[in-house]
Amino acid sequence: MTNPTLTIDVLFTPLEVDAYLAHGQQDRAASRKLFIVLDILRASTTILTALDIGAWGVYPVESIDEALSLRQQNPEWLLAGEVEGIKPEGFDFGNSPVEIETHRGELLRKRLILATSNGTRLIRKLAPTLAVNDRLYVGALTNLETLAHQIKDDLSDVQQNTNIIFCCAARQGRASLEDTFVAGWMAAYLSFILEPVIPVLSDSAHIAIRSYKTYGEDPMVAFMDSHHGQRLMSMEMHRDVEYCTFLNHSPLVAVYEQGWIVPAN
Repeated sequence: MTNPTLTIDVLFTPLEVDAYLAHGQQDRAASRKLFIVLDILRASTTILTALDIGAWGVYPVESIDEALSLRQQNPEWLLAGEVEGIKPEGFDFGNSPVEIETHRGELLRKRLILATSNGTRLIRKLAPTLAVNDRLYVGALTNLETLAHQIKDDLSDVQQNTNIIFCCAARQGRASLEDTFVAGWMAAYLSFILEPVIPVLSDSAHIAIRSYKTYGEDPMVAFMDSHHGQRLMSMEMHRDVEYCTFLNHSPLVAVYEQGWIVPAN
């Protein structure tokens, strides 16, 4: 009997996610999938921050209309999000980890609806494809090592082929440097802690790791080279960009369960 194989892949855009899912349906029963959604600037970091300060959970939605409809049905739920980086009218918070942390008292044990241009839509795209043993995590620099060790634990008792797939939210359908950089950092760290197991890396995983090695452990330089990082800085959101560089700031793992992103048990 051959040992199960372990692969690490990076999908740079939601279109690549679509292609992967279409192909992956053919071997879904044979392979376990561990998806990690990365929207570093800023949805992933906002989600981790909300859970860190005690929110019950985050409900990702695909549109502003969906968010407002849910709020109308559940007036006690809070609203956060952005359109082109700006907080929509009628929302309690923007898609801002700094703003979320500043209002920690208002979020304790609360349910938070989150609507963003890229990250929450990608989570919703992946959610219906999950099989029983699959997992969907939200990753950021703020929980890089905690999440990597959770994935290692997930692999400890699995007797089937497993694919670890870093899914980058990108921006406007095009690859983003910040997501690629963090995917490479996570893939490299995960490969290190899995030794002596040697995962099979896809070409895209090698590309992402090379991006990480180019910048080293200096995320601000990578973020400042990225189009989206520059855009946020031009919108005077430098505190959010800086917050997104806080490596291992969060002790939590964020996992998708029955519509909600919640702390993993």
